[in-house]
Amino acid sequence: MDHILKEELWRSIPVCFFSFLILALINESGYLAIDAILMFILAIIVTIAHVLLMVWYRKKEGLESSSIFFILDHIGNPKFNDEENTKNGLNNKKNHLNIIFIILIYVAYIIASLMYNVNQILWILVLILMGGTFANIFLFGNDIHQKYYQKWSTFYLITSFFIFLRYLILSYSIIPLIKGFLLVAIVSLVFLKVYLHFKNY
Repeated sequence: MDHILKEELWRSIPVCFFSFLILALINESGYLAIDAILMFILAIIVTIAHVLLMVWYRKKEGLESSSIFFILDHIGNPKFNDEENTKNGLNNKKNHLNIIFIILIYVAYIIASLMYNVNQILWILVLILMGGTFANIFLFGNDIHQKYYQKWSTFYLITSFFIFLRYLILSYSIIPLIKGFLLVAIVSLVFLKVYLHFKNY
């Protein structure tokens, strides 16, 4: 068996688990009305799509490392070659530690919110810390030759995922959140386009 396919099949186990968990949370919140068997089938479909996409991308880009951090670095900074990756290994390691640190803070906040009545100001602080860290890694810390729209997309999707997951776990209303995501996306893209327009002059 191809080693990349084998690695992605092993990764598919947690992907399937978390896909099922997220679908269950959505179903529990009342946004879906499906039974457990259909949820499992949908989780399998998501997992298969993930495996196919990852295998295709790693083979296309020649990525031997199965580290999700390395793959995210490459997606955010595709022009790095092996020599540049080696040269920037210290920065990558620092970014990985920062991501792990942010995830631990995020998980601690979610657990505290489930157990206690946590003040919303704490979420604002977590959001600022998370947004600042992800912006430094995915928005400002990437290759200067990379397209700004690709940088913005990576930052926006990753940050939105963690915000969306919080709303699901804490059983908050998702519809206003989705409207907010769309509004922020439109406004920020307009500002980005204006910024790039004046930057080119």
